[in-house]
Amino acid sequence: MKIHRKTKTLSPKTAGRSLRTNAIGTLEIVIIIAVLLGVALLFRTQIQDFSDALFEKAFATDYVDDLKPGAGK
Repeated sequence: MKIHRKTKTLSPKTAGRSLRTNAIGTLEIVIIIAVLLGVALLFRTQIQDFSDALFEKAFATDYVDDLKPGAGK
């Protein structure tokens, strides 16, 4: 038993509409990336200061000295 499937052919109008929709989606992604890069450039120093402080806190070893035996004497 064969199953016949109808193939959907795109008319020139439908094909053009599909391409425009894809192009608009791509354009939106490009604009979003451009805006994110612009914001990152505007707040570059603040982002650097925040990340530096975060890494200093994360990798600080000051508390290790307090854990050594005899450190509390």
